[in-house]
Amino acid sequence: EVYMSAGIKEIRTNAFYGCKGLYEISLPEGLEKIGDKAFYDCSQLREVTIPESVTQMGNGVFGGCESLVKAEILASLTTINYSTFTGCEKLSIVNIPSTVEIIESLAFYGCASLEAIEFPSNIKIIYYEAFSSCLGLREIYLPDEVEIQISTFSGCLNLEKIEVTAQNVNYYSEDGVLYSKDKTRLVLYPCAKLDKSFKIPDSVSVIGEAAFRKNVYLQSVEFPAALKTIEKSAFAGSEKIEKIILPNGLTTVGASAFDACPKLAAVYIPASVEVIESRAFYAKIELTLYCQAPSVPDSWSDYWYREYSTGKIIIIVGAEIEDVL
Repeated sequence: EVYMSAGIKEIRTNAFYGCKGLYEISLPEGLEKIGDKAFYDCSQLREVTIPESVTQMGNGVFGGCESLVKAEILASLTTINYSTFTGCEKLSIVNIPSTVEIIESLAFYGCASLEAIEFPSNIKIIYYEAFSSCLGLREIYLPDEVEIQISTFSGCLNLEKIEVTAQNVNYYSEDGVLYSKDKTRLVLYPCAKLDKSFKIPDSVSVIGEAAFRKNVYLQSVEFPAALKTIEKSAFAGSEKIEKIILPNGLTTVGASAFDACPKLAAVYIPASVEVIESRAFYAKIELTLYCQAPSVPDSWSDYWYREYSTGKIIIIVGAEIEDVL
């Protein structure tokens, strides 16, 4: 247990790094700055209150504090920094101050016990994987002006829906699925949405990076004719998808788009596809790739498919869609 005198203005970088016997810390009012990784890997620390006087917190301040259950932030911070609470797997109670506009990458990565998070109305951006692998999250509600980066909520395996305000300037949500405001881009399909099949709306031309990644329940997906691009890791790790029929007009399949789908056995690839990036199809079981083109285009990556030790790839060229149905 550590008590600090009221005169302390700064806790320096790595000050208590790895203090595994630290159970409790009392941060004094008047404290202004907490340096990078100041309490990193204090694995027995259970609660912390960040006083109102704090104006600056560094990166990874409480990262790896695996016993931390509650964090009360009284400070009027504008940013929750990189990896602030990364790996705090027991953290279940935390508030985000109304002054916060930015949540940086990995800020709450792996906070598996976090079941709810309330974003302030003036938040502007949430960066890459800020809430990735928060296994307790079931619902997300985004305020008016926020922008989220790729994989912000990836690996949230119990996430059932994501919703936005009607006034949100960047996004639109329908039936728990997140789209760009004009509904031409599918941004995120929640991992634990219970539907076994899904028809992507006709307006969608891009399936975003990691949009369906690690989906738990989907067995089939119907793609729209307008679809042009499937981005990196879009369906990677989707557990139950068995067959994919890509639409005519599709031009690009991103890297690892269908990597590690354990039940995927057949994919139809139309002749319109001009680009397939590396490891787009990485087979865990026997996977047959039905290519409509008479030969594999030179424009596809030399490594467009790969096999796990348990997998096998069969390529059929000159195929027709009827061969897959």
